[in-house]
Amino acid sequence: MAQGAQPLSGLAKRLVMDGVFSAEVATDAIHKSRESKQPFVSYIIKQRLVSAHRAASAAAEEFGLPLFDLDAIPSASLPKEIISDALITKHHILPLMKRDNRLFVAVADPTNMQGIDEIKFQTGIITEVVIVEEDKLSAH
Repeated sequence: MAQGAQPLSGLAKRLVMDGVFSAEVATDAIHKSRESKQPFVSYIIKQRLVSAHRAASAAAEEFGLPLFDLDAIPSASLPKEIISDALITKHHILPLMKRDNRLFVAVADPTNMQGIDEIKFQTGIITEVVIVEEDKLSAH
């Protein structure tokens, strides 16, 4: 490991352990995603380092969150009025369903705690996170 290099953690570490790419590629992707101000998940998919499905599966496994197929729910039934369009776009988070005082939201990057916290604050509702594929999330 290069001097001053940070050890890998989270999704990057999981993808290296799964043999998707090397530690060097992961470290480079982390730095380049930060430089371009893109979430790590978005960056590695746009650079075709991993498929959206593989990234979502790895994130669900790494963070112990459910993997959800956005194709399984009609777009018209999504409760988008609960969260402002600006926050949906800013944080790349999509509200899926509201049950009682729980809001289920779809994310491709579960490390976006600032976005998840901002949604919780804006809505005042307990927010549950599920993982979805980046490309399907971007299509909504």
